[in-house]
Amino acid sequence: MFSATYSSYARGVTIWVAPQVAFQAQYIKADIEGRYVLVYGLLDGAEIICFLNMYAPNVDDDAVFYRIRQELVTYTGRLMIWAGDFTCVLDGSQDRHPRN
Repeated sequence: MFSATYSSYARGVTIWVAPQVAFQAQYIKADIEGRYVLVYGLLDGAEIICFLNMYAPNVDDDAVFYRIRQELVTYTGRLMIWAGDFTCVLDGSQDRHPRN
């Protein structure tokens, strides 16, 4: 299990790889703000794969995406699984409307 945490009440992400999966981590980056965890490694001893789990800010803040991009620049594998909570806003007037 690989994780990044910020506090017990805010943020935090985890990547869990089942024990029966032949995965060997070679590089692990856990964001100090608990926004993402990134793991490169070997799958079945041969294929390089990247796992990335993120928790995007709920305000417009591109800093976390910039940090992730900086990490991914060095990734040369062809397989990537990127998952998480992207906190997407499709319609600002409805998705960010204050509650009454």
